[in-house]
Amino acid sequence: MLFDLLVVPLLLWRRSRWITLLVVIGFHLLNASLFNIGYFPWLMLLATALVFVPPEQIAKLRLWRRNKTVADEATDADQRLAAWQRWSVAALTLYAIVQTVVPLRYLLYPGNPAWTSEASYFAWRMKLHNQRFHISFRAVNPVTGKSSTEDGRYLLTRVQEYKLTHPDMILQLCHALSRDLTSDPERPVEIYVDAKLALNDRPLLTFIDSNVNLAAEYRTLGHAQWIVPLEVAESKNVHPPSPPQPPRRSAGRPAPIGIFEDVHVGRSL
Repeated sequence: MLFDLLVVPLLLWRRSRWITLLVVIGFHLLNASLFNIGYFPWLMLLATALVFVPPEQIAKLRLWRRNKTVADEATDADQRLAAWQRWSVAALTLYAIVQTVVPLRYLLYPGNPAWTSEASYFAWRMKLHNQRFHISFRAVNPVTGKSSTEDGRYLLTRVQEYKLTHPDMILQLCHALSRDLTSDPERPVEIYVDAKLALNDRPLLTFIDSNVNLAAEYRTLGHAQWIVPLEVAESKNVHPPSPPQPPRRSAGRPAPIGIFEDVHVGRSL
């Protein structure tokens, strides 16, 4: 966040421009090598070329560099902002406040935001952790009591499958799966989720309460009570870590660990 806040002023200041430019290039090259985020770093490198616009060209677009006449200096004190200018300043101020406050709303949510992924939309929390995810869905007929394990991938695109590490996406998929399996709207099919999440170097832990019918839960801006807190998941971890294995030689390049590593959906459990 500190980098994002300072990089623009430092690029605009001629004395720090070249040093900052080297830092920006290194930053984007590091992102390209560490994270699988497509052409975004290269696009940003091209956008950085805007800093090479000559200051003389910028000065032509601004009024503060022109030489003032005596008449200009005499009338400066009498100048007032027009109505549209005041409204523009107010709108820009409100925009700046929103852009500052909204990304910080995660502080209002309980728990570790890296675990719950709540309030991560329109926020600055990017590339702060790695996640591995394992999920399956169980559909229960409320009339007969019969249950079956369902594969919800037929409702998703490949990109949407990767987003299933976010609880809001899981909730929406449960709603869609229930609607697709329900024949009697008065008795909607119940959907229960067995979800395991591994945060950074932790083992797979229970992420969602498997006793909650997510098809009956509503989407809200508040905290999702059906997310198991990280501390509770760690205390109830019944899967001890595997014993250490002797190192193995590999002729090929090791597989990278990414945020979407080992994403499974369906009948895998």
